[in-house]
Amino acid sequence: MGGCLPPIALRAIPPESIFGQKVRGMAGPDINATREFGGSVDFGRVAGEYRSHRAGFPDRFFRVLSHRRWAIPGERALDLGTGTGTVARGLARLGLTV
Repeated sequence: MGGCLPPIALRAIPPESIFGQKVRGMAGPDINATREFGGSVDFGRVAGEYRSHRAGFPDRFFRVLSHRRWAIPGERALDLGTGTGTVARGLARLGLTV
């Protein structure tokens, strides 16, 4: 998952401004495989391990979001698939409503 952005909803940001180039010809997700995988995993049983191995994002990450005006106090953000909530808490500390 290295190089991926966290699942946060911000203003529409052109993909090339994040990744340096547009992605073309990318196929969509295999929804049936995703459903099959999701039905076979008990995420409640692995929550503790997930938390211990996912330390969260460094403060510098949130400073960059703020500096680039991608996260502005008073705006609203939606953190889908929040996991341990580190992104939601970081955005809230910046003054966003999450």
